[in-house]
Amino acid sequence: MSAEELLAFARAALDETAEKQRAALDGGATLPFGYGPQPGDTLDLGDKGIHVLPAELILLIRDRVER
Repeated sequence: MSAEELLAFARAALDETAEKQRAALDGGATLPFGYGPQPGDTLDLGDKGIHVLPAELILLIRDRVER
């Protein structure tokens, strides 16, 4: 997977998570556990054949990573 494809994949996943969070809040629903200020979705990069994470990806996800 190229760096551009990886960034597009990550952005799409993060946008989907943000949309889920907005939809839940717009409906007046309470968010499930793990959907506080930082959503609890997983960005699975294990099967993407990545050997090095691009700096742009690290900047994109660095405030959202949990162990």
